[in-house]
Amino acid sequence: SVKAHAEINGFDIVSLESKNEVSDVLLDAFINDPIPEYVTGIKDVQDPVKEKYKKLMMKYIFDWMNIDVLKQKNGIAMGVKENGSLVGVVTLVASACDKTEGFLTTLRKGFQFGIPPTESSLGKEHFHPLASKRLTHLEGITKRRLQILKERGHDKYIYIQQIGVKTTHQGQGIGGKLLRAIFDVAAAGNAVCYLETETKENESLYQHLGFQTVEEMDISVPGDD
Repeated sequence: SVKAHAEINGFDIVSLESKNEVSDVLLDAFINDPIPEYVTGIKDVQDPVKEKYKKLMMKYIFDWMNIDVLKQKNGIAMGVKENGSLVGVVTLVASACDKTEGFLTTLRKGFQFGIPPTESSLGKEHFHPLASKRLTHLEGITKRRLQILKERGHDKYIYIQQIGVKTTHQGQGIGGKLLRAIFDVAAAGNAVCYLETETKENESLYQHLGFQTVEEMDISVPGDD
C-alpha cells in the first residue's frame, strides 16, 4: 500500500473525503475531451439534458479510475487549492500497483458504483448505441501501456493517470507546477513518468515539458463510423 503525508512539495495530498471535489475539477477540465465524446456519442453540451448524461458517464469513469488512488491503495492524488477550493488535481499510480484489474477488484468496484450509466434504460436513450462496447474497449489502453513500459524496460515509473485544472484557472501554470513536482519525486526514485493524452494540443504541451510520444493508439470498435 502507498502512504503519504499531508503535503508533497507544497501540494496537498487529496484523500477520499474530497472525492466529489476531485470529480468536479476533472469534469470541468475534460468535458470537451475526445474520449468522453467518443464513449457517449455526445458532443453538444449546450443541451442541458445531453450535458447531464455526458457528465454522469464521465463521473462514473473517473470515480472508477480514481477511487483506489484516493484511498491510497495504489497511488496518491495531489491537488492545488485556492481559497479553500480544489482547482487542480493529479492522480498518480505507482508502477508496482499499475496492472489490469482482476475479477475481485472489478467486483468490488461494481458493488460500489453499480452498473454503468450506459446500461440504464434512460442512459440507452441518450448515449450512442455502441457506448457500452466503447467503454469496455478502453481497457485496451491499460493493456497497451503495460506492454509499452515492459518493452522499454521501465520497471520503475509513475503513471500520471489524470491531471486536470478547472477552466477558470487554466493558463496560470498550475498543471506545469503539478507536473514538475511529480518530476522531482520521479527523479529522486530514479523512475520515469508516463501518461496518455488525447489531443495534439496537449501532446505539444507535454513535449514542451520533456515528454516523448512513444505511440499513437487508434481507439475504435466494430461498427464505428
